[in-house]
Amino acid sequence: MPTVEGKANRAAIELLAAHLGVPKSSITLTAGATSRFKCFEIDR
Repeated sequence: MPTVEGKANRAAIELLAAHLGVPKSSITLTAGATSRFKCFEIDR
């Protein structure tokens, strides 16, 4: 299956937002945009 630019990153942000009960706009991908290992910043 070919990769789709940013689709997995958006899905990870949606999952984190739902799990943490914060808006998606408060979550930023800070490292790992093209890696399997990602780092997010979450503003509350």
